[in-house]
Amino acid sequence: MPGYLIGEWLKGEITMEKLCLLKFTKILAVLMAALLAAACSSNNGTALNDEGSGIGPIKLFGEASDEKTATELAPGEVRSVKLAVDQADLKKAIHRYRITEKITGGAQQIAGVDLNGDGQGEALVYFEGAEWCISTGCRMVLFVKTPNGFRKMTAIERVKKPVLVSPKSSNGWRDMIVRTGNAGIGEKAVGLKFGTNYPGNATLVQEKLAEVPAGSETIFAAGAVALGAN
Repeated sequence: MPGYLIGEWLKGEITMEKLCLLKFTKILAVLMAALLAAACSSNNGTALNDEGSGIGPIKLFGEASDEKTATELAPGEVRSVKLAVDQADLKKAIHRYRITEKITGGAQQIAGVDLNGDGQGEALVYFEGAEWCISTGCRMVLFVKTPNGFRKMTAIERVKKPVLVSPKSSNGWRDMIVRTGNAGIGEKAVGLKFGTNYPGNATLVQEKLAEVPAGSETIFAAGAVALGAN
């Protein structure tokens, strides 16, 4: 207790009731300050900002504008699998692949896609021409992005357009839907499902698709014109 208050009390200038009230007020102020400091400290240590709110990445699949966020998507609407890729970097990889295969002729179609939902584009290249195709279909190659540029992940033989990407997935990679076969063995639509990789030959896929799953997105249309090798 401050000395001046004790002196006033001894001289009778302050009552015991007033002295106790002053002491209680001071104790209450100290307690309030301590509680406020503890609350501020706790808030600084646990507050969540936008980056720590627990909202995960948006999975890419289906058809919708790439500019839309999850909250802007209408019920049942899904995001497009198509994704832009570095064309100059990809064409270098295609050129190297052609040299490795010793096939410099023929046309090709290119599409950037996100098949595994990581937000980074893979590239599908559909090769056409006598050196790439037989009666049951042509060769389609999947290239993936690496720190050193695109590299071939898998080559799928005997693929006919149209080529679609299904909303369904296998082992974290989207199923692809293609046609394959000829008049002799019969044509069929099949789903190319990812195991440790995609199948290397579409005609060897046994299960025929009776119908295309709703929400599938066309990557290479049946009547699309392929471009030259350059």
